[in-house]
Amino acid sequence: MKNPLQEIFHFTRSERNGIVVLVFIIALLIIALALPNRFYRFNSEIGVNKEKRDSLLAEYRANLVEAKSKYREQKNDEERSWSEPNDVPVADRKPVKEEQKRFQFDPNSLSADSFELLGFKDYVAENIIKYRNHGGRFSEPKDLKDIYYIDTILVDELAGLMEIKKRKKRIDSSGSDRENDTLLAKVETDSLKRDSTRENKYKDISFELNTCNAEELQEIYGIGPAYSGRIINYRDLLGGYLSVGQLKEVYGINDSLYSQIAPYFTVTNRDSIKKININEADAYEIGKHPYITNYLAIQIETYRRENGKFENLEDLREHRLLNDVLYIKIAPYLKVTKN
Repeated sequence: MKNPLQEIFHFTRSERNGIVVLVFIIALLIIALALPNRFYRFNSEIGVNKEKRDSLLAEYRANLVEAKSKYREQKNDEERSWSEPNDVPVADRKPVKEEQKRFQFDPNSLSADSFELLGFKDYVAENIIKYRNHGGRFSEPKDLKDIYYIDTILVDELAGLMEIKKRKKRIDSSGSDRENDTLLAKVETDSLKRDSTRENKYKDISFELNTCNAEELQEIYGIGPAYSGRIINYRDLLGGYLSVGQLKEVYGINDSLYSQIAPYFTVTNRDSIKKININEADAYEIGKHPYITNYLAIQIETYRRENGKFENLEDLREHRLLNDVLYIKIAPYLKVTKN
């Protein structure tokens, strides 16, 4: 006698084949229904991450542009506030006169107030007077363009009003211009005396670039209040100088000035270098460093958010956030700490 269960679950070969095919079809249906939801959820997550990243990018970019714009305005204010080598403090300047007049004049005898009436800035007028007091003289209108920070367009406009009186020459029996020869000899003698004094005064001076203050910087010939301020401001932005050569990156210091002032500096105190912790700082703080672009700062923060904190600085290079050249330049100003 057959077992009732065996009779119920006994299938022929064709029935068994049919069951296998049916199971296979059901499995395909389950997979087909499950995959779209999985892809939809994955794409949604990508979309959300992309939106967050774009939002962060826009926010940090706006903040960085605003900060750098303020820094440029500050630099421009410093340039307008100080003129080298004739530095004029803002507190000592007279208010600019809005009313401008036109009249004929001789730039070799006109007063500072009259220059201001013509439209020249007060500190430019003072530079003209200083130039004349030191023996300078204008032979033709275009000579005025050599004055520091003068408005050359205004000079061209006033050229037709200038009546430059020619200096009377006293010629001795040998045919030489005695007055000019005497003046030239005096200027050359004074220049040699000043150069000799400066050389003796500055030849033994040496300053640590990461600790010197503005007053010490101004003891070096060629550095006035404006340049000393820029050198210190750039030091603060960097976090400290790694080498004297970085002075070339300071706004306004050309190769000639650098060659003149570089011998008076050393960089031996690198312990005071301020470093940015890339595991804690946000893109705004990272991007304030002069060597790091806004885009790179956002890349660093985005990578940290998505992959966790950096193990070491080498991760920046291994994950292709920095190339070898940029890594060598930036790495001394970065650090990694894990709390």
